[in-house]
Amino acid sequence: MARTFVAVTLTLLLAACGGSAPTAPSETVRLTERIVTPHFVFHYSANDSVDTEWQEAYHVWAVSQLGVTPAVIEYNKYRDRAQMGQITGHGSTNGYAEPAAATIHTIWKIDNHEVVHVYAGPWGSPAALFGEGLAVAFQTNPQAGDFVAKWSGTPVHDLARRFRAQGQLLSIPSIAETAAFRARDEGVTYPEAGSFVRFLIDSEGIAPMRRLYGSMGPARRSRRFARRSPASTASRSTRPSSAGWRSSAPDALRASRLAPAPRTPHLAPALVTSQNQLYALSV
Repeated sequence: MARTFVAVTLTLLLAACGGSAPTAPSETVRLTERIVTPHFVFHYSANDSVDTEWQEAYHVWAVSQLGVTPAVIEYNKYRDRAQMGQITGHGSTNGYAEPAAATIHTIWKIDNHEVVHVYAGPWGSPAALFGEGLAVAFQTNPQAGDFVAKWSGTPVHDLARRFRAQGQLLSIPSIAETAAFRARDEGVTYPEAGSFVRFLIDSEGIAPMRRLYGSMGPARRSRRFARRSPASTASRSTRPSSAGWRSSAPDALRASRLAPAPRTPHLAPALVTSQNQLYALSV
């Protein structure tokens, strides 16, 4: 009888306050929807969406360029930063990746950045200059036939030129270590890193970049790597890539476009050395 009285009293109190029993947080914020495609498992909320066709098209292109065969990727799409924060505890970013778990978290219904971290994850854990640089260098739209790397809709090489004209372009050694990179304005460091890495890949191929990834670790000092090209990590004999980036001809940037098909360049030592001088004149 006493239990019945307590239950009735609670119901009356809730009604008097115009309230109702609270909904469990997991029911309001969790990702309840699921779509499985050949290369992804998408998780998202009711009344939200993902673009599976676009993502699959990007995946096919990107893995062919990188020469990788990743595991199926868990794609967690959130409505906004608030929901991401409620579920993951990381609400101060638009997205992040867990390469070891082949998982990405994003507020966007398509992604051409976080997935690159997953694709390159098995290569190693490089300094942010190269890790974020690679991801930005692959921010393209293959479905639309647009293979130009962009940051917020602007080609990364155009932004690098603009930064240089405005006196904002940073020296590569100054952002070669992750802490220094993270301490600067990401509106400059990310597109600049993307421009730098895009140039290195276009001029020397993806294989040297892959070796560079493998030669680094997150706690390892990387300043000396930024003074060399990816190929020089193995040969130790080339001139500084960052110097070439700041002194190369404009034509080098105009030619810096991602082809739809993967590249497998054969680079002679003399060619690698000469390519190290190209990028800098581009900006």
